[in-house]
Amino acid sequence: MAVFEEEARGELSDELNKQRNAIPNMVRRGGAEFRRLGRPVGRQHRVEVWLDGIEVPIVGYADYVYEDFVIDLKTTFALPSYPRPDHEVQIVYYAEALSRRPGLIIIYVTPRRSARFPHNMIDVMTGRRILRQSAHAVRSMLAVTKTREDAASLFVPLDNYRWTDLTRSAAQKVWL
Repeated sequence: MAVFEEEARGELSDELNKQRNAIPNMVRRGGAEFRRLGRPVGRQHRVEVWLDGIEVPIVGYADYVYEDFVIDLKTTFALPSYPRPDHEVQIVYYAEALSRRPGLIIIYVTPRRSARFPHNMIDVMTGRRILRQSAHAVRSMLAVTKTREDAASLFVPLDNYRWTDLTRSAAQKVWL
């Protein structure tokens, strides 16, 4: 809670209060999931992967690393029936970079429920393909733009439930 409050910087919007009030229940639900799995060998483990044709590494941080598998923790207000494709890409990337097979797991935690999606529910081949395609798309965009403003001008920011007042305001400064 202390980290949340520090990052919230005193903001009292309805959206931030919803997040603030959900944290205790999410921690309890997540704690119950993780107690069953035992102690990880690493947390927020830096991961780096080099892809053919991409001049820089893809860098990320795996939430929880165990001897045989990797876990990515997702906190949300709506529990999905299946892992989201972008989450699959992320966990496939971590597992491959850390040579953890066959185990990869995504755990979703809401204030009221949790769900665990094991490796047999994750489309590894599609995750690999999307990661490669995404990296090459970013590379192509950077090759034809000179500044970050040029790059940003290629996109129209979509306003949806993921945008808070803070992120919406920041996006308007870039895209206006």
